Amino acid sequence: MRVRSHERARYQERASLRILLADYYLKDVESASKEVAVINSQNIPAEILRWLGIEFFQRNRFADAEHYLLLLQKTQLDSAGVESAAISPDIHLFLARAQLKLRKYPAALLSIENYLGVVRDPVSRGRGLFVQAQILKEQGKVDDALKLIKEVQLLEPEGLENAQARLLEADLQMLRQDYANAGRDYMAVALLYEDPQVASRALIGAIQSFRQARNPSEEQRAILQLKKRFPTEALP
Repeated sequence: MRVRSHERARYQERASLRILLADYYLKDVESASKEVAVINSQNIPAEILRWLGIEFFQRNRFADAEHYLLLLQKTQLDSAGVESAAISPDIHLFLARAQLKLRKYPAALLSIENYLGVVRDPVSRGRGLFVQAQILKEQGKVDDALKLIKEVQLLEPEGLENAQARLLEADLQMLRQDYANAGRDYMAVALLYEDPQVASRALIGAIQSFRQARNPSEEQRAILQLKKRFPTEALP
């Protein structure tokens, strides 16, 4: 700190970079973010920007996450504006998800297209297409989102990713006012998956769908399932 007070103009960045590295090793996100603000971004190690972006995303601080991930992208551009191949594809995925949360849909769509442009394996593509479908849903492009979510289910035929895709498909059917099919989709998720968060949301969706479809018998069936499996869950 004495160095900063006496010869700040000359030594500030060097001192800040050392403090930043210490914050990184100590996993002190708040202190690290303050040091980044006074350092030339080109001198900040890419791994630290990546760490800050993902840490803030996981803390639901999406504006901060977007800031550091965009800064990371900027530092990885060459003189022609071409992104370095060294940047990890998951940066685009996290950035798209943060921008989706911030309702920056055109930016989110560009980020997820960048991600899908470099990943090839089914799991990664399934994750990317799922986010793309979420963006299209928010833009009101329901039919386009439905096409993508069908592809996601082929790429992710089981597990939590498949459950989330099925839930999104049911949500999209609700937006189309196809309440009967939405109800059946929600019930299928509830019957196939034991995860409490997934199954309870599916059953609540089924109740609401069958109510809209004026199908009291199926609505009651879903209500009984909800009461039996999740007795503390409030009825919609």
